[in-house]
Order: sequence, then C-alpha cells, then structure tokens
Amino acid sequence: MNIFERIKEFPYVLAPLAGYTDSPFRKIAKRFGASFVWTEMINEHTMARYHDKIEPLYRYDEEEHPIGMQLFGKEPALFGEAAAKAQALGFDAVDINFGCPARAVTNGGSGSAMMKDIKKAREVVKAVVSSVTIPVGIKIRSGWDDNNRNFMDFNAMAEDNGVSFICLHPRTRSQMFKGHSNWDELKLLKEKSKLFVLGSGDIMTAADALRMKKETGVDAVMIARGAMNSPFIFKEIKEPGFQPSFRERIDLASYHYEEMLKYKGHKAVFEMRKYFGRYLKGFDNAVAARVALFKMEDEQQIREFLRRLPEIEEKGEIAG
Repeated sequence: MNIFERIKEFPYVLAPLAGYTDSPFRKIAKRFGASFVWTEMINEHTMARYHDKIEPLYRYDEEEHPIGMQLFGKEPALFGEAAAKAQALGFDAVDINFGCPARAVTNGGSGSAMMKDIKKAREVVKAVVSSVTIPVGIKIRSGWDDNNRNFMDFNAMAEDNGVSFICLHPRTRSQMFKGHSNWDELKLLKEKSKLFVLGSGDIMTAADALRMKKETGVDAVMIARGAMNSPFIFKEIKEPGFQPSFRERIDLASYHYEEMLKYKGHKAVFEMRKYFGRYLKGFDNAVAARVALFKMEDEQQIREFLRRLPEIEEKGEIAG
C-alpha cells in the first residue's frame, strides 16, 4: 500500500509545525489516528551539510511511519542533497516548503518568498525530484499578495516536473494568518490539479476538518493549529461526539511529558510548558495549576503533580 492509499483510508494528516512536531508529538498524533505525520521544517543547507548536528529534528521511531521530512531553503543543489539524505534515513516522502510566511524565513528568500520566483522554485523541485525515488510534494500559499495569487501556476509547474502531491494554505503571504482562508481556491485546485491535493487553513476543530473535506473535495486535510491546540482532534474526527475527559487530558499530558524526557532529557521540563496550558483547558483551577507547573524544575515533582491533578480538581484546590 503506497502512502496515498494509506492517507485515503483516513484523509487527515498532521502538518509540519516548527517547534511542535517532534517525535513525541508525532507519536501522539499517530496514536489518535493521523494517517501521516511530518517533521518540523528543516533547513536544506543544515540537512545537507550538518545533519549529524540536528539529529533530534529528524529522529523518529518506526511506529511513526508513514512519515515525511519537510525542507525549506532556496538552493537547488542543497535541496537535492538534503532530500537524498531524507530518503537514506527511511523517510517516506519529502515536502518542499514554499509556504512559510514567517519573516525570519522569507527575509532570507525561503518559504513563501519563493512564490515570487517560480523559475527558482522550478529549479528546486527538479533538484529534489531527480535526487530521490520517494514521493515529493510542495506546500504553498495562494501567492505573495492579492496581486500575485499564482497558486495555479505553481500547480502546473509541479505537475510538469514530477511532483506527486501539493498542499495549499489558501491565504497570501501578506495575509499571514489574518482574515479567513479562501476555501474556494482549494476547490478550484482540486478540480484542476492532476496531483494528490491536501488542504490547510483554519482547521481548529474536528468539525472544521470534516467541513473542509466535504466542501472542497480535497484528497486530504492537513491539520496544523487544531492539532497544536488539541491532538485529540484526530480522534474527534474519527469518533464524532467524542470529548476527552479531564483525566484523559492529564493522562495524555503525563504520557507526553515522559516521552519528552526520554527524547530531550531535562530540557523537557521547560519545553512542556507550552503544552501544559492546552492540556489543562477546562480545568476549574487551570491558571493556578499552570503557574504551579511553570515554577517546577524537578522532574519527579512535575510527574507527581500531574498524577495528583485529577484529585486536585475534585477537591477544588491546588496543593503544589
């Protein structure tokens, strides 16, 4: 079964998210049903020449398959080298990021800045496709701004150069994340494209994901912020009406914490802080609990506090 057949069985995948989609988070997404997961975006130069120094960014466990590596940058030759390394490491697909709107990325000519130079983007695509035998895709925005909504031109370029899939976030770079994504552009892309089409943008809930699939007809939905806010979203899609209990959320927080400790050591104590607020959502004493957790630096103290949280909720007190 190829990756596209696998995805079609449950057409909801985890998006690459800088600072979030490391191995522990990807395993959680898989646990709840995501049919495909991605690494955080990785710079093509660093992957090509210094991959041994960034091993945590692409480390994965076998249970994460099928898994893809997303690359960003602007140099075709380095993209080719990086993609070849991804295949050698066992990744199932490579995605080229032509969509990231972050200024730190676009100021260097990468991400969605590449949508201003389709000729250069074509060179990148050719370099990657010629370097691997696994599927290659591109992730794009609608264009740089309203005067340059050239996503269909990028689709045609991709079709002509051996790309297998395309993911569109239907906002321009100038929009960043403001306003609403234009799902009509997803519908148009799906109607015209010969590629496997994924849609992204404004998927905050399971209902949003199901609605995008129904209204646009995309082959699959790529979930970013919705998964970041709650990885239960994949189970909520599979089981309409499912809502995790407080205990289920805290059990998942504990599992996530233990996986992060194995993956990143003591750094996990600090990196988990960005997740705790999300896991505590709905808890009567969420603010106090979050403050207590943020003050803790002892690994065992955090472990014990998480274990006691359901009891704390019942008593309506924080006993840190």
